[in-house]
Amino acid sequence: MEKLGYIVSDKRLRGVKGFVGVVDDISKIPSNSTKPVLVIGYEKAKSYFGDKISLLNRKISDAIFWTFLKTEKRIDFEDDLEKFYKFVIDYHISKLKYCYINVLTFNYNKLKRVMSLFYNGKVKYIYIDDKMLYFLYNDAKTNTFMTMGISTSLVKYCGYDVSKIIKKITAIKDINVCNNASECVKTIRNEIRGKEYSIPYFMSLS
Repeated sequence: MEKLGYIVSDKRLRGVKGFVGVVDDISKIPSNSTKPVLVIGYEKAKSYFGDKISLLNRKISDAIFWTFLKTEKRIDFEDDLEKFYKFVIDYHISKLKYCYINVLTFNYNKLKRVMSLFYNGKVKYIYIDDKMLYFLYNDAKTNTFMTMGISTSLVKYCGYDVSKIIKKITAIKDINVCNNASECVKTIRNEIRGKEYSIPYFMSLS
């Protein structure tokens, strides 16, 4: 998976989650990156941020943090590391727009336009569970990502054959479809805490 954030540490870290990259110097993070950063070690953080360092508030800016070495304050280190993992996931989800498509209020022409997105190359990643179908839409004009969700139970209620629709979608070339049995989905679900609509976005990064 593409790295969603970075940890800066001189010390070797065990069990780091795969969506976070580890470097030994902050200069090794791409200069144009806006992804969250956690610097480990008081002296190391002080060398980067100087007077911005606070022992009580270990937040440097909106997406940059520091924490103690494990040998300095183990409890703080472990607590801050877990908070950082959570922050990284929430940071990316917060930048993702979500639109729920209510098929009960959509007429046939609107639904047809939505379905056309699957055939014109604008949809590459789809996640299907027992109740919903979520897909990632890339708006080239604004260079933003949006996930859209459709209730498959409501589609069925409206008289459409859900299995046939899914079969047609999965047959489209270059579309990646996953469900709860997929290993990548299992990994993602452990991190997103009920925000299933974001799964297609994280699929695109894997």
